[in-house]
Amino acid sequence: MRLWLIHPKYLDTKGLGGQWLESLWPARNPRKYVDTKFPGANYLLNKATEDTNLRIIVGCYREEIYKEAVKRGFNYNQDLIYTEPKPEQFDYNNIIDIPHQAITEDYKDLAGRLDDRAPGWLDQWSDEKEIQPHPIFNVPGGNPWKPDK
Repeated sequence: MRLWLIHPKYLDTKGLGGQWLESLWPARNPRKYVDTKFPGANYLLNKATEDTNLRIIVGCYREEIYKEAVKRGFNYNQDLIYTEPKPEQFDYNNIIDIPHQAITEDYKDLAGRLDDRAPGWLDQWSDEKEIQPHPIFNVPGGNPWKPDK
């Protein structure tokens, strides 16, 4: 299971669709996905095991994917975002701390995949100096600079 730490805007069409599908699985069988080999899943799921309902956390993660899909004109099923009601006052922004190195590695991994699949896709954000994380993640000390290719 691959849950990206970076903002969904960086994902190409295939990546966004894949991320939507991958994020549906932990809500169905949450404990199965703790200690997966991908850092995004580990940060997300370990935080959920600490203090918050996992299905709500995963729903918050999916909500941003849904918003990005709508911006691009895709028709994702909004009913699949939350598998149980989201609390009224739940603020999911910046609730999970991730290290600089993790988000930098995630960005490099995506850039490598996009070199083959969608060359030039990341060029539309070439003026950005920092890598933006998915909104539920926080990078203490600020977002890392984009690495050179």
